[in-house]
Amino acid sequence: MKRYIGIVGRGHNRSRDMTREEAREAMGLILSGKSSWAQTGAFLLAMRMKGETPEELAGFTDALREHIRPVKVDTTHLLDIANSYDGKTKGLHISPIAGFVAAGAGARLVFHGERGTPPKCGTSVEEVFEGMGVPVGYEADEAAEFLSRTGLCYIASSKYCPRLHEFRQFREDIGLRVSFSVIEKLVNPAGAKSSLVGVFHGPYLESNAGAMRLLGCERGGVVQGQGGSVDVPNDRAVRLAELKDGQVVIRKLDPAELDLGGTPDLSEGAGDPKLNRDIAVDILIRRRKDMDDVVIYNASLMIYLAGVSPTLEEAVDKARHSLESGVAQNALESARSASAA
Repeated sequence: MKRYIGIVGRGHNRSRDMTREEAREAMGLILSGKSSWAQTGAFLLAMRMKGETPEELAGFTDALREHIRPVKVDTTHLLDIANSYDGKTKGLHISPIAGFVAAGAGARLVFHGERGTPPKCGTSVEEVFEGMGVPVGYEADEAAEFLSRTGLCYIASSKYCPRLHEFRQFREDIGLRVSFSVIEKLVNPAGAKSSLVGVFHGPYLESNAGAMRLLGCERGGVVQGQGGSVDVPNDRAVRLAELKDGQVVIRKLDPAELDLGGTPDLSEGAGDPKLNRDIAVDILIRRRKDMDDVVIYNASLMIYLAGVSPTLEEAVDKARHSLESGVAQNALESARSASAA
């Protein structure tokens, strides 16, 4: 491990980027327990200071994939949804709501994460799904079966990659986001051909999208969503790093161009899983409609990236129909009833 610390930790003038294979080997040493805690901390903090290249992120993810229990499903119109694992302390989780809208329109979605993930330990997608009555404790084979019946599933990292979960206390002690925070979003446990990934900072857009391309994704999008999530606001334009036809292109996502601009109060439900759950259910069962535009906007991006619609404009129409016709509500009820079966 000392060799890899030396490669990335010698300062601005003497450090260098690793190759994909070197990165795979270094992360492999960490995950196999052949790196001491001190070495692991030194290496990951050096990587944080240097910044990861797409090749390094791909290599790290290669190593992580050697430790997962894959969710084996048909990948037709399947979209991997990768929110920030450490959750939100500010703002409503939109993606679980939008997920049911997208599922109602024909997309198939795999969400993954873990509650209580450091360093932020905010409200997780897992907690919102659990409150909505969606199973969150399935093993990989059970999640695959649930997805085949409902079009949407959630799997916790403690189920698909127990080894990653074992680093939870270590990450708490470090107190900063390190490479684990990135590669757990890139791991794509169901092997979907398309992914939607949220990041905190703009510079990570291209590096994450580039890593997705190297890892075999055919379609994908990386957004600087609210709180590092995949949730895109509809009160302003944001940048999207889109992977399509083997190329990464930075484009602007502007809700006004889709006639979905607005200023919903997304602070409602912040830090409160139960309130977040209540709002999500109320939107899907049509008890409240004040957040329709932001939900449709996010669902349309999922529908588009899953390959259900060739354009965002068409995806908006499909999302609107799914929500307003009650198809999205039916998708929620299907998930709840499948859970009880």
